[in-house]
Amino acid sequence: MKSLLLVFMLVFSASIFASDYQQNLETAIQFKKEADYQKAVKYYLKALKEKENEKDLAQSLCFEISDCYLKAGDQKSAFKFIKVAVRNYGATLDDVKSSKILRKDFLARAKGLIDVEYEDLHRAYLLKNYQFDRKEYAELTR
Repeated sequence: MKSLLLVFMLVFSASIFASDYQQNLETAIQFKKEADYQKAVKYYLKALKEKENEKDLAQSLCFEISDCYLKAGDQKSAFKFIKVAVRNYGATLDDVKSSKILRKDFLARAKGLIDVEYEDLHRAYLLKNYQFDRKEYAELTR
């Protein structure tokens, strides 16, 4: 009986945590549809915090945040979240350029900045996530 109660509690708590993410995502999507980009960003950030360990999903959430900032007229913050996707979640240039979320005209304007900073951002991601020694990493990149 105790084990049945324990299993029920684990399943119930797991469904609560899953629904928090889903609820934040759905709220963000609704605010984005309503063009309330500031609130959309707030809920996308909450969703991102819950899914930080899921690289592909975190990248997509960063792109959604970037798109919200862009639609709100804040290109600097839009570009910042592209950089977050690369530095923190390993987005590649192909991920950025092939994103169905990001507007192609924005990417065309930001291409030079993305290309210039990409190597440093990607290097930071690799050093952080694969824990290379800096000397060892330098050897690998020669």
